Amino acid sequence: MSREFRRITGVDSVRLLAVIAVIVIHAAVFRDPVLENQMGQFNIFGVILNQLARFGVPFFFTVSGYFWGLKIHGGMPEVLVAKQTFKRILLILVFWSLVYLLPYNMASMLQYGPLGPLKVWYWHVRELAANPLLLLFESTSQHLWFLIALLWAVAISTAFIYLRVVKSLIAVAIGLYVFGILALAYSKTPVGLEIGFYTLTGPFFGTIFFVTGYMMSGWSPRESWFKIGVSLVVAGFAFHFAEVYWLWRDWQIRPIHHYVFGTWSIGVGVAMAALSKGSPFRSESMAGLGRLALGIYLIHPIFLENLVNLRVFLKNPLWDLVYVAVSLVLSIASVRAMSKHDFLSKVSI
Repeated sequence: MSREFRRITGVDSVRLLAVIAVIVIHAAVFRDPVLENQMGQFNIFGVILNQLARFGVPFFFTVSGYFWGLKIHGGMPEVLVAKQTFKRILLILVFWSLVYLLPYNMASMLQYGPLGPLKVWYWHVRELAANPLLLLFESTSQHLWFLIALLWAVAISTAFIYLRVVKSLIAVAIGLYVFGILALAYSKTPVGLEIGFYTLTGPFFGTIFFVTGYMMSGWSPRESWFKIGVSLVVAGFAFHFAEVYWLWRDWQIRPIHHYVFGTWSIGVGVAMAALSKGSPFRSESMAGLGRLALGIYLIHPIFLENLVNLRVFLKNPLWDLVYVAVSLVLSIASVRAMSKHDFLSKVSI
């Protein structure tokens, strides 16, 4: 989601699809997390939709690495590019970390009374104080892990590129990804690792996509990238779902996964298709909204949390779709309003 020095309509169009996919995941569309966790009951449509939406964040990591790499291949020193990237991401991270320390959950008044927002705020602050590692890897809201993981990816990539050991960078990125999967999705299998640490956050998953995007930035996009990208996506989803089914069938591991081995192919394939010369993903209206993807990603949990009680009261599966749509529209409107302010535009687009 980095701020590029040039825009590509195909990429911006897919950004919109990717951020909608993220909202679908966070909204738990067609799923009941309580039944999933307590009873082990899963809605097959909810599981399929959730896993199909997993292309979103890997796509963002990959195109971030791609545009970051373009600056380096364009002649800018890697350390200077890294400093600029760190400065921008840290500004965004600090701002939104403060936002998510505010008592914004007005919907909590329905459950806890007029002081509901303050109660939820107090519990949140107490949890952060009791688990300081959350601040290091997720900041004040879980979805901000993306920004921290992006910082990890930039730092690791810069160090290896500066030392001119790109092959070692690739090896490290692969190693981090394999370790992350074995310690998360595969942790309960014979080849898994039980380490007592949640590997979703940190450098484990974002680095390989970022590095792949960097490697892609050294090539000129061609029309063939679209076919290659689609092939990678199809193969990736086939492998991804095969892994999910096998883990659930043989090891009773819940079929809701952030990353498995096939996920790499999905994220990279979508990025290649979007970057391809003559990409069919070229809608100016979608691209215009896609350019707001960073802000939408950062602000949408506020609307999800404030609208979630309506979902409980209505108890209609179709509300799940309305839930996503309303949250998306409110997020877009908010980011557009923020973009009119000099400082707020720097932390939202």
